[in-house]
Amino acid sequence: WPDRILRATMQFVPRGMRGNMQSRGARERMIALLHDAAHDHAGAHAWLEFARRMHDAAVDGSIRSMTGDEIEEIAVRVGAIHQ
Repeated sequence: WPDRILRATMQFVPRGMRGNMQSRGARERMIALLHDAAHDHAGAHAWLEFARRMHDAAVDGSIRSMTGDEIEEIAVRVGAIHQ
């Protein structure tokens, strides 16, 4: 299942260092979360829901204005991570 998560979400993580501090922070947080997802086999359902929400945000364009904290908050809401 980690492969499905990575395939579904990595295309939305910008690869370059372009952007302002907010977009770089969001990119770094997304990469860290995807790394966590790849190693959390027990939480597969929650990570797939996180991936679905990130996909929806990418499709509607709202992902461009998200901060790292907002992305993390979505992961918390779906139960992928706990604060």
